Amino acid sequence: MNPYDDIEDATGNSSPAEIEKKKAEWKVKVAQAAQSAKMMGKLSAGVERFVGDLLKPRVNWKDVMQRFLVKQRTDQRTWARPNRRFLSQGMYLPSVSGEALGELCFAIDTSGSIGQKELTQFASEIVKVHQDLSPTKIHIIYFDSEVCHYDCFEDDEPVISPHGGGGTAFSPIFKYMQEKDIDPVACVVLTDLCCDDFGDEPAYPVLWVSNMKGKAPWGEVVYMEGVNG
Repeated sequence: MNPYDDIEDATGNSSPAEIEKKKAEWKVKVAQAAQSAKMMGKLSAGVERFVGDLLKPRVNWKDVMQRFLVKQRTDQRTWARPNRRFLSQGMYLPSVSGEALGELCFAIDTSGSIGQKELTQFASEIVKVHQDLSPTKIHIIYFDSEVCHYDCFEDDEPVISPHGGGGTAFSPIFKYMQEKDIDPVACVVLTDLCCDDFGDEPAYPVLWVSNMKGKAPWGEVVYMEGVNG
């Protein structure tokens, strides 16, 4: 349940700015009421946790993933236009023509704990990453307790088709990538984090996108909306 649904329904055709203003006002009222109840000793621990969660700033996992991947971009150099700064010294060096993003890997947990809604959202974000960030190559690994399917895309749009359906283990993903000489600049894993087989931390950064509350021994974790647990 979205605690802001009633606000959005009540505002009718309000603009996004007006809706956000009403949400902010509503948050202030909730915080004030909670503080008053707490001072009178009438705020239960359960309600206090609920209010705390309600007032916490929301993190959009899609934005986190975009920022995580953008950080991996590096200067793209070309020999087609020599660097003029060094020509006078008789040195023919490449010039910087912009930023480039190398190969990316997306690993998708198909153990059955990830629903179709999450799969569809993740697939949509992979397409968006491909269109907006233009990585040189996208590797997609489907896994449960082992790697069950692998796709590699260099064309305009990757096709997502879930494979597998067993338990979950993460170490086979990174072992598979090592065996196949897949060396991405970053890896993003869609999972529920219900696993104790993470394997060793790879040299490249890893982002865990989880639909359940959980922890990873390494890498960065972000939770999808409406996480359980």
